[in-house]
This record gives sequence, C-alpha cells and structure tokens, in this order.
Amino acid sequence: MRAARKNTDQPGFIESDALYTIEELERRLGLKSWARKEAVKKGLRIKKIGRKAFILGRDVINFFDEL
Repeated sequence: MRAARKNTDQPGFIESDALYTIEELERRLGLKSWARKEAVKKGLRIKKIGRKAFILGRDVINFFDEL
C-alpha cells in the first residue's frame, strides 16, 4: 500500500522551501494584483531576475506571521 501524497499544488498551500512566480502566488492565495501590491508595500519581499519576479515561500509565511 502506498502512502498518500500531499497535493501541494492546491490553492492556499505555500511551501517554505519553494520559489513562486507572482502569478502562481496570486493564484494560490486567491489574491488580485492590487492586494499583492499592497502586501509588497507592507513588507512582502520580492526577488527579481531580469524582468521576472519571484517570491520565496518562507517570505510569504513570515509576512503573514508578522501581520
């Protein structure tokens, strides 16, 4: 019998060791772009590589822990 595998690709699930695109983070958290921009203003950290922006899962978790 196989152990059940967690479906970590579902909305609301953020892994601390994962790297998310802006679009993926908005989809997983159910955010609109204005809400994500407000979170960035309030301290959510974004990493940029060229024109592409990413957010570390641990930064998302830490951001919500500090609210």
